[in-house]
Amino acid sequence: MRWDRTNLGFTNETNKRLNSVQKSIPSRFLYSDVFWGFEVSPGDRPAEPFMAHRYAPIVREVTTKSYFKKGIIIPTGTIISAVPIMASETYTDVGSFGGLGAVSGSVGSGEIALGIGYDSSVLLADINDGFEGYDRLRIVAQIANGGEAINDTYSSLDTDRARVGTDGALVTSGGTFTRAANIPIGFVTEDIYMFDDGNKLNYTEIKSWNKFASFATDYFVEMPYCADASLVDDGSVSSLTDGYTAAKALGMPFFWTSTINDMIIGNFVSPDRNGKYKMQYLSGTSNLYTTGGIKTLQTVGKLISYTNKFPMDLEGLVETYNTTKTGGTATYGIEYRLYVFMKTVIEAAGGTANYTTIKDYINSGKFGMARVNLHTS
Repeated sequence: MRWDRTNLGFTNETNKRLNSVQKSIPSRFLYSDVFWGFEVSPGDRPAEPFMAHRYAPIVREVTTKSYFKKGIIIPTGTIISAVPIMASETYTDVGSFGGLGAVSGSVGSGEIALGIGYDSSVLLADINDGFEGYDRLRIVAQIANGGEAINDTYSSLDTDRARVGTDGALVTSGGTFTRAANIPIGFVTEDIYMFDDGNKLNYTEIKSWNKFASFATDYFVEMPYCADASLVDDGSVSSLTDGYTAAKALGMPFFWTSTINDMIIGNFVSPDRNGKYKMQYLSGTSNLYTTGGIKTLQTVGKLISYTNKFPMDLEGLVETYNTTKTGGTATYGIEYRLYVFMKTVIEAAGGTANYTTIKDYINSGKFGMARVNLHTS
């Protein structure tokens, strides 16, 4: 964006250019060291590239048409926080590396082993050159947690890739990565994945297959909701439910709260422990008017509307086959995202997801579609 420099600061008496238009001004007068461009991008979709935190566990895995398996670190719609990229000694200085069984040789302080070179020597890199494997980025993203430190668990998706942890050693299934208490900065509009080729620095930004992403801060979004903490609860009300675990594994955004009475139009929404959406106030945890009705650092938006009125527009009469991703007879006239969400949660809770149970749950108000006006900027 170019500044309008019609006034260059010359006096009328000396250069007679106080109000002249730019096109009539000699080029040598158009720019000056005292003027700077400032705007980078609109704040509702910041032009701030990032990658997922290098040590964060893989949430789910997808296979592309080229048959490469991609480990997704942050699923679509997840509320995120960020970690600034600083000098590496601010975080972890790797003094020794025991993660590669085939590697032998000395690894000095501040270095990390990249692998074996063509001459069988150990390839070393000074981790101060690019903190956490990043060279030109300013932040790395991680999942928001509602202001509570959360331990994420590594699985076979990580060990099969020979990923390393913060200590420089290979991660083990069941090992943990801690997301310190954080504050949300926005949400992602697509899956954020890592792609590595085994015993390397997990991933670095210079690889051609790495996917840079940005985030949004102000948006009007829609997603399935569950207003029954016994079915979907991240553990902040009682304990982590099987329904929540199954819904989280879908990799889709969803909204939940304790009861339908908590879903107050205009009240605040915040991230749960895993970057999903919940009412800021939850029954059994705090007082509605002291925590639910006051904007906090965890507030990401407001609940604008929700509905459990299905089917809509005669969708229940549109014949569809079982694997279609549109609402119709195959989903009992319910929107596809809501149907998959409900079926997953109900079956994970030990129930049967047939027409009767799904309609009963919807009619009770425990399931439906919620719309949230997000605002984190």
